[in-house]
Amino acid sequence: MNFNNVFVIHLTRFNTLEDFEKVLKFNGIENVDANKLVEHKKNGYLKIFFDRKTSNPIAFTHNSDKKKIHFQENYLDFLKNMPSLSYESDYKKNLDVDTILEKISAQGINSLTKVEKEYLDNLNK
Repeated sequence: MNFNNVFVIHLTRFNTLEDFEKVLKFNGIENVDANKLVEHKKNGYLKIFFDRKTSNPIAFTHNSDKKKIHFQENYLDFLKNMPSLSYESDYKKNLDVDTILEKISAQGINSLTKVEKEYLDNLNK
């Protein structure tokens, strides 16, 4: 998910069911129920953040704590399990046995990085 696929509805900016219906129609949002937005506003919700592709809510703010954004549990799971970016650095390309052995001699085997250990493990393959 990228943040271009997230939209927010500020519930406090609209007062009637017709207002919510207009904003949804104007923005081409078909899968969000205007009646539920009115109900959420009455229950103290201030903003609701939606996934544009699915129209599923991903987060909200509430009167009880206006500064805190509460994320839906499934979205939190998505964020927790999201793969991290990486790259293959020039460091990995410049590894050599002599340099690694010197490091082990000077600092001990536990000083090796994961990349250095993998390099040594792959030498015999």
